[in-house]
Amino acid sequence: MSHKAKYNKDFRYAKKAINLALEIGCKDELNELLQYWIRDKEKKNKKVSDKKNLLNINNPYKTHTKDTLKKCIKNVVEDATSKYINKKGKGR
Repeated sequence: MSHKAKYNKDFRYAKKAINLALEIGCKDELNELLQYWIRDKEKKNKKVSDKKNLLNINNPYKTHTKDTLKKCIKNVVEDATSKYINKKGKGR
């Protein structure tokens, strides 16, 4: 069944529900039912999109463990001192 055919079928149901609600005088009930359904689906859709967004968060600049900074400083100091010692030793 094509998208257009499904849309037409669903639209006929909606039109029939509206006409029936107007005939028997319960349009407020139909409005409340539709509003509840819309709010419910919007909430569920928001929860799904929020979960997807949380999975996509990836910021390597703010991802640290406790010892990462200490190790980085230690490596930089060792590299700098080893280069200085090597230069000083070659000059002799």
